Amino acid sequence: MIIERGELRPSHRDGVSDLEQWANDAKDYAEEHGASLDEAREMFVSVDAVDSYDDDELADTWTDLIESEKDNMSWLNASYTDYIPDGLDTDLRVRDNTYGVIEIDYDNDELPGGIKEFEPVTSFVLDVQEFVENTQSGELEIRMEVIPDSGEESFSVTVSPRVFNDPRSFREEVCIGLTTTFSGTPDDLNELRQVVGQQAAEHVQGHTTVGLHDGVMVTPEGVIGGSCWTDFRNSHTYLDTGQNINDKWALDVDGSDGEFDFHNVAEVLELIVESRSDTERFVPALGWWMASLVAPSIRAWEGELPSVMVSGDTGVGKSSFLQTLSKLTGLNGSPGSAKDTSFALIKGMASTNNVPVWFDEYKPSDMRAYQVDNLQDLLKKNTRCGGETRGNADQTTTNYRLTAPVIFSGEQSIQGSAEERRMIRTQLTKPEGTNKAYARLLGGSYTEHGQVTYSDGADFEDAATALWQWIVDNPPCTTNEAWQDAQSAVYTVLEEHNIAGVDDLELTALTMIQFGMNMYFKLGAKFNADLCVGENDVEDALVYIGSKMGQESRTSHLDEFVSLTSTLVRKGRLVEDEEYRVMDSGEVRLRIDDVHHELSRYVKDYDLDSYDLLNSPRDYKNRLRDAFDDDDHYATQKATPDHVIGNSYCFDAHDAADQVDGFELGAFVEESDWD
Repeated sequence: MIIERGELRPSHRDGVSDLEQWANDAKDYAEEHGASLDEAREMFVSVDAVDSYDDDELADTWTDLIESEKDNMSWLNASYTDYIPDGLDTDLRVRDNTYGVIEIDYDNDELPGGIKEFEPVTSFVLDVQEFVENTQSGELEIRMEVIPDSGEESFSVTVSPRVFNDPRSFREEVCIGLTTTFSGTPDDLNELRQVVGQQAAEHVQGHTTVGLHDGVMVTPEGVIGGSCWTDFRNSHTYLDTGQNINDKWALDVDGSDGEFDFHNVAEVLELIVESRSDTERFVPALGWWMASLVAPSIRAWEGELPSVMVSGDTGVGKSSFLQTLSKLTGLNGSPGSAKDTSFALIKGMASTNNVPVWFDEYKPSDMRAYQVDNLQDLLKKNTRCGGETRGNADQTTTNYRLTAPVIFSGEQSIQGSAEERRMIRTQLTKPEGTNKAYARLLGGSYTEHGQVTYSDGADFEDAATALWQWIVDNPPCTTNEAWQDAQSAVYTVLEEHNIAGVDDLELTALTMIQFGMNMYFKLGAKFNADLCVGENDVEDALVYIGSKMGQESRTSHLDEFVSLTSTLVRKGRLVEDEEYRVMDSGEVRLRIDDVHHELSRYVKDYDLDSYDLLNSPRDYKNRLRDAFDDDDHYATQKATPDHVIGNSYCFDAHDAADQVDGFELGAFVEESDWD
């Protein structure tokens, strides 16, 4: 708007010259009527009363006024303090959700004292939400909201302070919206660094793993502070590094008030155990799962954490059972795959410190040898919270700590002495009489008294909300004292059932089952759940798992190989004097390469998940060589040339029958020659 001559009247302020009065009045009038700075100046130089002054006097007066008053011109600098901290000495100003600078043009020939009101350097403003210390790297990160001037929806970015070092990095990491631009200089970027760095925002601890940190539960959807729910959101936060857990986490935290229905919680706890009939076989997985929710404590107490293998034929409900446990802990119930790439497995095992990570489709016969070897190596490292290092595109490296509790499912079980020692292995059977509980739990139909009924399924969100509040509140049943009590109970069961040789990680595994079921019982009691399992069922489960443990219960890879060889000889799948030869003394000579090939084909043809053959014949040759040094072992010679079958490796059939479970002496030696 242009103000006409004669609309202004001097205010006659004391101690101020007439010319300065006219300039001040022009500025004040423009501010009151929403005029621009250029219009105010035009109005000032157009007033009749200033005609007697020359252009230089007008320009100097106007320039002095603007220089002294520009910081107070709210009509020029809208929302001045919203995105620039009070008292900050900076040339940046804010107008209409853009940062810019005020430039005074002293050399404007057309109009004395000309002003270039506002020169934008961004098309947005920045509102810092949090200053985050990355607890893994120790670096500071800034989580801020980018608010475009165009009306485009605002968005959040998390950046390092290094983005302010050069305009290119800033544009690549901050200007990622449709209408967000930066047209300033490096000096403007330095000013913006000061503006961002001195905004009032919380300083929080940032975590790259989901789980328990400093007594709170950090999740991709917010921080759970126990029964006070989100009171700790301003002290901790989750840093998204592209983990799969982000997509699998389903429980709303920040958008919820933390309230839940007691009846819904009790119903879920009841139906989980009612939906299966193979109690001694599902209780080990359930107990381990519950205990894993306080895995950081167990690792601190014991130094190691076992994993779990849930196997069973198609149709026994492996996936549906683990889906219910997954949903109970706030996940969406979808597993990862044991066939994933090495990097995907690493990131999965490093994504949490107490939420079990589930990998389905474990079937060595369908996996390449290197995949099986890599998976077993990662499991070994995961037991002790080991690390894996991977290179990044920018030539840096990232170390991943494998802290997640890990559970596998599949039709075949992991075998091998070392692998068995690190795992709780349970084989589910087809449940009977549980259709109603299953339908009520996960949704579906069931028939009762001739009437078909459909169910939407139980409310897992209420159950997960209640569970995590209870865990974070650190109930007595999750303390070290409770762990010691559980371990004592395990000792009692082992003694009563005469199970020997269980120690170290295997003892930790059994204690987790007892400890976790104690937690489940306490949680059920808190919500008045009528659970159909009890202490006797836990004892049965401990016996079922414990009977597979101990040194005497372990089958070495070599013993398994020799035993299976005897089976294939009996079945006629190995040809005498071609793949093996029996000497009069009872010594058996094997062409290891040929025998290994036939055994591998047999295991795959018949889908025998109870066997876990090593991938290379060389592995068995090395084991036979090593065993030969033991005078009491059935291995009799190292590599031996044989004029019939060529190079062979030898063992004594009579000694093998004494030392190897399942070895069929009659496949090699006539019964009349048995000792």
